[in-house]
Amino acid sequence: MGPQGRCSPTRRLTRERLVAAGVQWWEVRTAAAGMAALVESGVTFREIEREGAVERWEQPDLEPWEVPRQSPRERRPRHPALLERDREVQRRRRERLRALKAAAREGAGPASEAA
Repeated sequence: MGPQGRCSPTRRLTRERLVAAGVQWWEVRTAAAGMAALVESGVTFREIEREGAVERWEQPDLEPWEVPRQSPRERRPRHPALLERDREVQRRRRERLRALKAAAREGAGPASEAA
């Protein structure tokens, strides 16, 4: 995956060839999502007997950003920490632009300082 969570052209082509051959392809963001994708694909997990009790894997509730997807074209929510980070980056960017515009209006822009 690339930095924005998009497949590279090579990975996209590989995925398309695998899907055309009948493979079930999943994109997951966590181990729990990977396990959920396996279950959705029909994989059954073994039961483990410990101290007289049978343990079975139970699918956890996944957050919306965690849910496995089969198509890279499907949109889904992003992790809350990433959203907060990006909001902060955009806020700082807007503040810088406002400061530059205010300085340009006052005539104290970078061009007038250099002269």
